[in-house]
Amino acid sequence: MTRILILTDYRGTFYSTARTRHGLCTMDVDRITTYLRGAGLEPEVVRFADLDLNEDLYGVPVLYTSSEDHGLHYKSWIEDLVLALETAGAQVIPGYR
Repeated sequence: MTRILILTDYRGTFYSTARTRHGLCTMDVDRITTYLRGAGLEPEVVRFADLDLNEDLYGVPVLYTSSEDHGLHYKSWIEDLVLALETAGAQVIPGYR
């Protein structure tokens, strides 16, 4: 099976700016992993802070969320990690640029 990483924020959520009648929402990580398993992939959910950049992630698809925190410091840190992953050869989704 092909491994795919799903990177979540510090709360373990995959934030989305989609609006519902109840306000902003997060994507259902369990549903995403179930779907990916059904497609023959091996999803692994990891928080950004728990990501091991020493691990060989060359060619590994990495689906990540972003952040729109006040001051954008957390977002900047996420972007640094995503750039490091892309530089190491991971297939970040969406691409860094």
